[in-house]
Amino acid sequence: MFTLASRSIVIEPTLVWLEFLSESIKNPEVKATLANNLIPATDKIHLLLQLTLAYEKKYNFDKPKQQQLTNIPEATKRRFLELLANNNALLLLSDIYQHYDHLFLLSSNKMRITVVSALELSVSEQQAIISRLHKKFNKQLFATFELDATIISGLQIKYQDQIIDYSLKNSLSQLRNLLIS
Repeated sequence: MFTLASRSIVIEPTLVWLEFLSESIKNPEVKATLANNLIPATDKIHLLLQLTLAYEKKYNFDKPKQQQLTNIPEATKRRFLELLANNNALLLLSDIYQHYDHLFLLSSNKMRITVVSALELSVSEQQAIISRLHKKFNKQLFATFELDATIISGLQIKYQDQIIDYSLKNSLSQLRNLLIS
């Protein structure tokens, strides 16, 4: 899928589409429909294509032409879903999205990070953090910011399978462990 998308120059729209499908199958009704072996594969594909069509109308509204989901040929979407349906693999869409996202990030020198703080960060603080992390990793960053009061103070930076923990909670835990040993 990734190779086909890269040849067609629709890598990012395909990523968005797979993310949408991944989120769609979290809906209990959609998941139950896809898991039901009594429902024909054609009906399952039709459901996902109808959901896609409705999503495209909302998503494409303010996007530049090259990022629009309609750039992915309808036949390509259908063939991909048929392949999954014929192999009883529609419920693997979340895993497929994760793998596709990984390939996308590798091929484009990009990285997703999550910054967790105890308090709301200002826009300038967020920009300063992103700037420092950009220098550290030398990659374009997709950053999300989350709040977690349990870290008390400081930051946690999560990326790939790693966490850089500058939180007061972590410092106190390390001090406690040092005093106990």
